[in-house]
Amino acid sequence: MVLNYLKEIAMTQLLEKAIHKAHALSKHEQDILATIILDEIASEKNWSASFAKSQDLLSALADEAIAEHAAGKTKPL
Repeated sequence: MVLNYLKEIAMTQLLEKAIHKAHALSKHEQDILATIILDEIASEKNWSASFAKSQDLLSALADEAIAEHAAGKTKPL
């Protein structure tokens, strides 16, 4: 039933293959896999939000680094 629903929505072939293989796992293994996937999605969202909020800080650090380089305070790597 779930597989039929998932086929009706847009999904990459790789994700469809993964869902198909996951369907063959035990319920316990499916729950573990689902937890891993959901945690990864949440982690990615959190990282993206944190990165978006840090743009001002990153810009200030970049300006500082450019100024130090222009002042001759940096060394080649």
